[in-house]
Amino acid sequence: MYFCFYRKCAHLFKKYFLVPLIISLVSTGILTLGFSNFSLTWMAVGFIAALAGYIWYLVNAIRFGKNFNREYYEHIKAILDSGNEKQYGTSLVAALVSVVVYTLVNVLIGTVASLALFSSFGDVDTLDTYEPSTSTFDTSMSSDSDISSIPEDTRNESPNAVFTSGTFATSGNASSVYENGGYLVELNVSGDQVAYTVTSISSGDRIASLSGVALQGNQIHASGDDGCFNVVEGDIIAIDSDTIAIEFEVVSADEYAMWQLSCPYTTLTRCTEAQTTTTTSDYPIQINMDDLMSANILGDTFWSAYAGGWLDEWMFLYVHGASEPDILYEPFWYDEQIGEWTYYGITYSQAAEAGWASIWTEMLETNGYSRY
Repeated sequence: MYFCFYRKCAHLFKKYFLVPLIISLVSTGILTLGFSNFSLTWMAVGFIAALAGYIWYLVNAIRFGKNFNREYYEHIKAILDSGNEKQYGTSLVAALVSVVVYTLVNVLIGTVASLALFSSFGDVDTLDTYEPSTSTFDTSMSSDSDISSIPEDTRNESPNAVFTSGTFATSGNASSVYENGGYLVELNVSGDQVAYTVTSISSGDRIASLSGVALQGNQIHASGDDGCFNVVEGDIIAIDSDTIAIEFEVVSADEYAMWQLSCPYTTLTRCTEAQTTTTTSDYPIQINMDDLMSANILGDTFWSAYAGGWLDEWMFLYVHGASEPDILYEPFWYDEQIGEWTYYGITYSQAAEAGWASIWTEMLETNGYSRY
């Protein structure tokens, strides 16, 4: 490509390399758009365009090598006929300028792409992984949930409020949410970090939830998979010590999803201790949740083990110890008394109260189980 400018044959550059280079540059923009919006469709289009541009470039480079002598001979004849001395010989400057321009264009596109990607991921506080989809979700299902929301003009966030540990629910009644549907938010504050789980429960016991860890403040922006293969994003807002607000929307819905985590601006009230009492199972051992959340095994906590993809192994070591155990406890155990599956005896409501309901659900579903 640069040889064209060195030989003062810009027309050969246009003939052989301009179109594939434009396609490659455009494909970079399309790929950036796809990654920044989590769109598989745009990612696929960008990849196909990039592949087409690369193949086109290689084919034309081979053609250019085969045809150069003939093309250059025609070029020299035309210059001699025109008598334009400026077109004689070679130009090292033109070749260097073409290298600099091409490099600058690539740096500019790379910078824009990086900024776009960082801006899309910069506000993501969740530890969840997800598989985005571009299909359409039937939002009429949201009518199953008995949820009360506050109109936008009555919002009352305080910039000085911070998050405190606790369970917050629609109308301040967690039991009613489990029975009739609504929203729950579990917050666990440790130092300058806040572990959160936002859960949407339908009146038919369908559950969608999102968990993660964020820095302490008066607002958390969260994004990720809601446990029903929908990509959602939204905000958790601190209003005062006993009140928070949430607002979530579906960014990319799965057409087969049975439920979704989406809601308009809604205020939730702190539940009393009686309202947040959770059901325990008859599992052979009872795990202390506070101890579980603060445990450190091989340098990882519960949250970092999940983020690192080895929570199953981490939980096995926590329950059985590092040495070879005399008794093996089943990780997935059905409790006849409460009619639910448990994870090492931990019920869904216990996990939700500790702020990791979506992780609990993921652990069961990954191994072929569900709550009921």
